[in-house]
Amino acid sequence: MTDHIVRGILYLLFLPLCILSGCAHVREERCTEPVQELCRQELIRCFGEEYKLSPGMEKEKRFFEEHEQVEIITHYTQWELTWEDTDGEAHIFTFTNLPGGGEPKEQMGKAIDSYFSELIEEYYGQKFWNETMEKIPGARMEDSAFRFGRYRQFSMPREPKTQVMIKERMHYHLQDHIYFPQLRPEKVCEEFPYLFQVYVYVDYQSEDEGERENQRQRIEETLREMADEMIDYTDGTLNGTVRITMMDREKGATDSFGFAVLKGEYFSEGIGLDYEIALHENFFGSIT
Repeated sequence: MTDHIVRGILYLLFLPLCILSGCAHVREERCTEPVQELCRQELIRCFGEEYKLSPGMEKEKRFFEEHEQVEIITHYTQWELTWEDTDGEAHIFTFTNLPGGGEPKEQMGKAIDSYFSELIEEYYGQKFWNETMEKIPGARMEDSAFRFGRYRQFSMPREPKTQVMIKERMHYHLQDHIYFPQLRPEKVCEEFPYLFQVYVYVDYQSEDEGERENQRQRIEETLREMADEMIDYTDGTLNGTVRITMMDREKGATDSFGFAVLKGEYFSEGIGLDYEIALHENFFGSIT
């Protein structure tokens, strides 16, 4: 076979690939907002004058937009802010100038809010949650969750008390109230409108209903022991809910139960609207 015939065959083989690759487009975007400067006062207010800020690190994020058939490459900047807690231990808060809706100060507020929740989740997780879950046979760690976050917003606008709660919570901004260098983990439920939310999924260990009842009781006892430890640690200021879902191999989720804690006391009416109202009034005051 002559060389020009071989070259012709190779050309025909690679032509479709060339056509396809020519159809793919790339769009590059650059984020240039100097967030570290625009939000300097917010950072000082939350982390103190002594914080240390790393030089901005250039990064990129890739996303393929199916509708437009275009790969979007976003170039942005990431900063690391180092601050010290009351024990002198260094912590790092990472933020970027990626757009996410709203002005830079609004985006910084969201980043600080998420960082606060993650910080407390990690602290309490290591201190209470991880050890407790090891005591529960059949616990599904990958499905269970230990969370710390704001009181949830309501979706019942016709309820008068709900309207008041939504308004008061919407006007609360964490960055106006928190000073990380003096943050005390044991006081977070007292000083901020946040609570712990625990979701536990457990596989039944038996088909016998009597043994299943015993298993449910042991699980609740174990989680109440954790709650008691957290109540003691927080000096009776703990707010939180615990929801347990039992899983059957054949039927999936079958039984669900739980309990709630308000200001270090077990809430007799359990998890529900009454608890949400009492929780709100505990921090924001009486709803009128």
